Amino acid sequence: MLHVMLVTCLIFFFSLAVINLGLFHYQAAQRQSQSMRALEAAQAGLAAAVGKLSSDPRVGVSPVVVAEDLSGGGRYRVSFGAGESVNNLAGFLPATGWRGRVVPAHCAHVVAEGFSLGGGHRTVEAVVHLEALPFPVQSMGAVTGHTMTVAGASSAALFQSDGARLPGSIYGGAGVALDGVGVVTGGVRSAGAASVAPTVVVTGEVEQHTEPLDVPDLDISTFDNSSTPGVRVLTSGTYTGVLPLRGSIYVEGDVRFVGPVVLDSAMIYVGNGGNLEVNGLMTGKGTLFVTGKTTLSSSVMVNDDSQIAIFSQNDLEVTNHDLPLVSVFQGVLYSHGRIKLGPAVTVLGAVISRADLEFAGLNQIVNIPEHSAFASFWLARGAGGAPMKLDYWAELP
Repeated sequence: MLHVMLVTCLIFFFSLAVINLGLFHYQAAQRQSQSMRALEAAQAGLAAAVGKLSSDPRVGVSPVVVAEDLSGGGRYRVSFGAGESVNNLAGFLPATGWRGRVVPAHCAHVVAEGFSLGGGHRTVEAVVHLEALPFPVQSMGAVTGHTMTVAGASSAALFQSDGARLPGSIYGGAGVALDGVGVVTGGVRSAGAASVAPTVVVTGEVEQHTEPLDVPDLDISTFDNSSTPGVRVLTSGTYTGVLPLRGSIYVEGDVRFVGPVVLDSAMIYVGNGGNLEVNGLMTGKGTLFVTGKTTLSSSVMVNDDSQIAIFSQNDLEVTNHDLPLVSVFQGVLYSHGRIKLGPAVTVLGAVISRADLEFAGLNQIVNIPEHSAFASFWLARGAGGAPMKLDYWAELP
């Protein structure tokens, strides 16, 4: 009898152990399932936030929460603000993000939390930036160039030490004509005819009569900062001597700067159809929106700090009064009108026109991402958005 009771107890405890083991595995499987659902929700939140940044790169500049309840009971949450997700797409300097992370200039750091109905919680992060300009030379009209080089380099320092060794391409909507002795390290593409002299070396393909490509259509008037709190107002006229320009500045009409112009994270709007003329060096970091014509008679010197974008409603011309020295502009030149670069003018960045592009000779256009990336913010904001590129992704503990 005792033997039977002992066997029965053993069977009972063995059965109980089997039940507990099965329950443990079931609960573990449930926790894993809830955790995976939370991860999926976090990834959905990341995709939603990046999509909003792509449509409007200003999202998250001011504190905002991107959140949604998903089917199946899951939800996600992305918070932009101090110590959380950070939009630094328009920034010239690094910013501090979640848990002290350094967010590089012209990037956004997105932290997304995902929750499942059963209590799962996962967090993911990503660093993204706006897609770089695809063509350092891009025009809806015709592109004409005499003895010019179009190439790319990863930085200004490498350009100075090793030259431009990366690809750089040309797009001309109404045609491309290149003569003289030149080099294009990428390709040449046109919706019209493409004429390339035998003395011009093109590393990539020469394509003509292709499907037209979109050239950013920037609405310059949307950047009118005349009503911005704290804006500095300059009357139209001529300004001489060293001129430091910082922050938000509104110019009431035609303006001429004679002497060095030093930009310090400046956002300048020349209103009322005013023309801008700069007769002297322009250095620093800033963006200029000109509702009239733009003329530069000298440009910045090569260094790692200057990043300038000029968006002109009417024609834009860069001349060089310092021949035989080379005049260098670091950043992006954009115009709804014609852009003309005089002899021995180099652009480290990109040149974009909604009309024609004309290069007078001995010009270099070198695609350096660090000098043109910030311009993508303004082009995306004023031209209906732009694709984002993922730099980094990870799950956070």
